[in-house]
Amino acid sequence: MNSLQKEWLHDAGLWRASDLKTRTSTRDSSAQSTGFSQLDSLLIDGGWPQSGLVEILCDRYGVGELRLLSSALVRSGSETRWTVLINPPYVPYAPAFQALGVRVDDLVVVHPGSHTEALWAFEEAVRSGACQSVLAWLNEGNLKDKQLRRIQAKSKEREVFGVLFRPLVAERRPSPAELRIKIEKQSVERDLVVSILKRRGGWQVNSLELTLPWGPTMDETDRARQLLIDWERACRSMKSVPL
Repeated sequence: MNSLQKEWLHDAGLWRASDLKTRTSTRDSSAQSTGFSQLDSLLIDGGWPQSGLVEILCDRYGVGELRLLSSALVRSGSETRWTVLINPPYVPYAPAFQALGVRVDDLVVVHPGSHTEALWAFEEAVRSGACQSVLAWLNEGNLKDKQLRRIQAKSKEREVFGVLFRPLVAERRPSPAELRIKIEKQSVERDLVVSILKRRGGWQVNSLELTLPWGPTMDETDRARQLLIDWERACRSMKSVPL
């Protein structure tokens, strides 16, 4: 083994499969839990990535994809930072966000007129330094690999939790995202069955059943449940906004 190969092997930025057990046993205590212990145990950070791009793949919207991300959306900090929704397919339902503990005063919704405008809004929101989370629904047919790489790099640089919702056909395309999760289906009990398509420090994992949250406290469970049921029913009955 030459000196250059040895240097690469000791590079702190190089992940080695043999490091997985050690790194998962020394996870950062400040990691943001996903709210699902079985999912946390499979992620190298012990929860959602602190920054970078996450992809959620599903065949239709309104099945609980935002509740899946609820713990990331309520992350608090010493200063107010925005959560931006870019080109959502449905009108965001404020009471449902409140039921999950999300501060609606910190939500910004952007309705761009084209893929180019949506992509520009995504990148500018990440670059601004004023956003905690940026969630986007882009036109899959116009999405380029270099655009994904740029969003991933900027999200890491600016310490932003970026989320891109994509159709299931995107599973066949490579992605620089930190984490890729596919929603397989919603069970009879209204839980989500998901697969991890890509994660740092591990292989693909199939068919995890996750019980979705209904609200921040037990006292509000019934009210939150009904709000979210009504919201998801409305989502399924409405036509998607053209992307």
